[in-house]
Amino acid sequence: MFHDFNLPESSWITLLSIAHRYDFLDIYKRAVYELFDRPAGGRQSSGPAPDPSYAELISVAEKYDVPLQHVLPSIVALVMRPEPFTEVEVVHLSTLTICRLARAREEYLRTTVRRSLISREGVALDIVRNIWGAAQS
Repeated sequence: MFHDFNLPESSWITLLSIAHRYDFLDIYKRAVYELFDRPAGGRQSSGPAPDPSYAELISVAEKYDVPLQHVLPSIVALVMRPEPFTEVEVVHLSTLTICRLARAREEYLRTTVRRSLISREGVALDIVRNIWGAAQS
């Protein structure tokens, strides 16, 4: 879709910020693609850990008005993750987002206690869409 031009994640976040502020639509779309939609294997991370920081991506999405459809995979990953949030992750998130995530995680756990692993992602996706969709109305 795009040329073979790659930057570290932190640089894409900076470009997203500039594009959002000055309404550079093409750059905005490219930065959103690179941060949220590009397959994980194609990303260059600035840190040693290959796993994306979902909390940071969610925070960036809120700050720069990234449409929910691009952020859903990051939100669902946090909802489904068995580990609790770390202090570092919580620092990136707004109070409203933490409340929504906690509600989604609680509902997800209640709903999926006796379900197979395959059907859990669909449940998590429905819960996230319900909570975030209701909040936007």
